Amino acid sequence: MTKEQNLIEKMTSRAAHLDYKAFSLESIGGIDVLVDYLHQAYCENDSVVQLGHVCPHCKGNEFNVSTETYRDKTHCPICDTPLVSFWSKPRTQHYFSSKRNSLGYLAFDQGKLIGLIWGFPRTLPSNTKPGLYADMIIINKKFHKTKLGMGIIFKLTEHFLSGAKAQGYCHMIGRTQITNAPLISAFKLIGSKEVGPDPSDPKTRTLWSLSLV
Repeated sequence: MTKEQNLIEKMTSRAAHLDYKAFSLESIGGIDVLVDYLHQAYCENDSVVQLGHVCPHCKGNEFNVSTETYRDKTHCPICDTPLVSFWSKPRTQHYFSSKRNSLGYLAFDQGKLIGLIWGFPRTLPSNTKPGLYADMIIINKKFHKTKLGMGIIFKLTEHFLSGAKAQGYCHMIGRTQITNAPLISAFKLIGSKEVGPDPSDPKTRTLWSLSLV
């Protein structure tokens, strides 16, 4: 066992007592629970990845990030429509229903959702073999920068990789903000290689790839 594998095993052992389930709205407790969970993770002032609020009229169901347009505002500067959470209920329903063949897993502690990983098929410009993109890796804020939190991330990723292999994917694709040091460290530790800037957001996001074959 390599030093990296030994470290991952130690971390995942800290999170082995938690319950893990395949992603489904039923397991989460319904769409409203998912909406609230995503809002807390991405749209509050202390969120690591800050997506904030958007205009439901001008933005519609577009999910590219444009936080500067709406920062510190309650109404759209273009049409004066009241802003809604980036993960409002209509947008969340549209996003999750539009991603075909998605795969995900949930972490629970005594019935309470404390983490999730979720993604969908994607290919890279430099690698056209079928890949599974980990679009979201979330743990509750109280576990950020803790050994248990890293354990939950690795345990969820372990389930995600097993599911991806079982479905015949050749590699896992991940994306991080260039400033998200904990997630970058996690990707490196499991053996992921940096692909380069994400074409959809090259200034702030980086793509990673982990071979599954």
